[in-house]
Amino acid sequence: DAVVSPTSSNPLAITGTGPPGLEIRFYVNGELQGTRTAAPGAGAFSYSAVLHDGSNAIYAISWDGSEESDPSNVLAVQYVNNVPRTQSGTVTGNPVWTAGNGDPYVITGNVTVAAGATLTVLAGAQLRFANNVNLYVDGTLKVLGEPGDPVILTSNAASPTRGIWPGVRIRAGSSGVLIEHALIEWASRGVEITSVAATVRNSTIRNFSDSGVYVNGSGASGSLIEGNTIDNLNRQQYCVQPFNSSPSIRDNLLTRCNYGVYAFRNSSPTVTNGNTITDNNYGVYASGDLNHNPQPVVTGNDIYGNTTRNYQTSAYSNGAVYVLNAQNNWWGSTSP
Repeated sequence: DAVVSPTSSNPLAITGTGPPGLEIRFYVNGELQGTRTAAPGAGAFSYSAVLHDGSNAIYAISWDGSEESDPSNVLAVQYVNNVPRTQSGTVTGNPVWTAGNGDPYVITGNVTVAAGATLTVLAGAQLRFANNVNLYVDGTLKVLGEPGDPVILTSNAASPTRGIWPGVRIRAGSSGVLIEHALIEWASRGVEITSVAATVRNSTIRNFSDSGVYVNGSGASGSLIEGNTIDNLNRQQYCVQPFNSSPSIRDNLLTRCNYGVYAFRNSSPTVTNGNTITDNNYGVYASGDLNHNPQPVVTGNDIYGNTTRNYQTSAYSNGAVYVLNAQNNWWGSTSP
């Protein structure tokens, strides 16, 4: 159906018809963005396309399970960002924040992505947080930076210090949270994930006062921490801290924290697939108590050059005997 261009609506509602019952694939600027199924009978479909600043070319293709159709007519849409640059309060609906004219979004009070809402933040956007201001997620957050053009989440202070804003708080009940190609700095906990699975990927997290990524509760055990650089620059605090949780930690650089990975209590994270854990005080540290015994799986990593220990355990319950898997790692020139 016809759309108006230029537009300040984002996402843009698209409706049309296609072959009944077939998957309809939607492309924006040549990249697959999402799919819908054409309804039985008339084949009606609707889709909300996320627009980039400036020109957008949108088309649809049907998929019958073996091959794609030819592209539909191309919708040429010019997007103009009129989103207010001062933000606080509850996010409802499905807003998209783009870089626009380059001015940052200044977050003056707590922002909460409500249950059922989706906030999408695209490459080049900057979110600058006032002191002690949170980004809470009860719905869906998609931070979609790109290589060389991250989404920046930082303090709005002229001379920020570690912990001057709390960080991104992903709470129980949220869903589909993805943080990718972001730069997160000056928070207490860069990302805190509680009792729900989330993905933090290909991002840089630095200058935090507590943890780069804090993963809390068994419900967060499906979380993926992958391809990030988590660097506190001062050998203090925790690069990644699972607390009663067992996320997957893969292919990260974890450096210049007190602990690269600190698995506490009932935490059995998989620390695998090429993590480099170096220049911390402790590389991997598993710490239990009288009733909890962490059992991390640590394989296929480079764990070296950590000043106190590359790998250490402590405080397991009395009389407990566990064999921990720490095979096929490179430990440098010293023992763990």
